[in-house]
Amino acid sequence: MDRPSWYGYSHRQEEKVVDLGCGISKVPGSIGVDCFQDPLVDVVHDLDVFPYPFGSDTVDAVYLNHCIEHLVDPKRTLTECLRIVRPDGNIFITVPHVTNLASFGDATHRRYFSYRAIPGLANSVAVDGKKLGMDKARITSRIPFFGPLINLSPRFWEDYLCFIITGRAMYYRFVARRS
Repeated sequence: MDRPSWYGYSHRQEEKVVDLGCGISKVPGSIGVDCFQDPLVDVVHDLDVFPYPFGSDTVDAVYLNHCIEHLVDPKRTLTECLRIVRPDGNIFITVPHVTNLASFGDATHRRYFSYRAIPGLANSVAVDGKKLGMDKARITSRIPFFGPLINLSPRFWEDYLCFIITGRAMYYRFVARRS
């Protein structure tokens, strides 16, 4: 499981951080939410059922670490994340790239995402005058040497090279902004 350290975000102890779909690999110091009981799961909740058990504007950061590809309605999920995160709060999304053949080995994946799909989805949601602005994005490759090259021009890579030099995962950091 990917750790979200690349985001350059380390939350303070007083911040309320939620890890949606945490499974057995919860972000340290966060409130873990998943659909099954586990010692690392603090709140048992089906993420395909709305609303989530958090008030509006009550969370400082939300992590969706290899989670959104498992859910029925990713747009509704992002809308709900935007509802619970406070203005200027962060939403972190990690998702496998569509060329990551390992993602097809997981029968619970409902969707496969390209580099442009998550920002496009994020641009389509708004809640109570809040929208998502992309702060950072990064793609990793199965061959680590290629990651920095891919990130020089992700669109070029995805348009012309991604089926030759395949991707592994994509990492996004969004900030909830008042419109």
